[in-house]
Amino acid sequence: MEQFVALGYLEKPGETADLNAASTERENNWTLTRSYLDAGQFLKALPILEDLYFEVPERTDFAQTLALCQAKLGLHEEAAEVLNGIIETASNRGRAALILAQSAVLRNDYRSALEHLEVASGLGLSGDGGFLSQKATVLFRLGQYADALSLCYRLLEIDPENSLAHYGLAYGYWKLHKYKEALGCVEKALALKADFPIALLLRSRIFMETR
Repeated sequence: MEQFVALGYLEKPGETADLNAASTERENNWTLTRSYLDAGQFLKALPILEDLYFEVPERTDFAQTLALCQAKLGLHEEAAEVLNGIIETASNRGRAALILAQSAVLRNDYRSALEHLEVASGLGLSGDGGFLSQKATVLFRLGQYADALSLCYRLLEIDPENSLAHYGLAYGYWKLHKYKEALGCVEKALALKADFPIALLLRSRIFMETR
């Protein structure tokens, strides 16, 4: 056994176990942070996300989620620093444009976000689920509800059980005062994700406005 280890054919028994344990713990913490974020508990998620980011800085999903959490807590400079770090190491210009768009959204600069998204679209990301979700969010913020609705339908073509896309449809129809359509969509969102606070709030608003 020791000869095979020395030749590089095998790892020392303890090394593999330690690596597997660390990876499992990391993924468990990652799942925990997303639960906290879904529940709006950003202060609980922040220290765990910071640890994940500094442990594996090359994981862009960790970095982007950390930046989002920081922005939700008003730590905009810190969020921008994290996102800039991803952009500096990004080999894909389209992904970098998406990150720049996310950064603009966190600053409530939706016009700039839309410009970055157009760059990403020109680089072949217009059919990407992350692109569609970001652009729909930006268009909703800019009051371009019809265009945002069409993107939500495209998202559902990719993932019919995307609760956020169903919520987006409900929000857009509500803004257009199409309450029957809005209610149907928000019910679908809640059927897919019962613990969905903003969808529950929207359903309450629809009920109040149609009484």
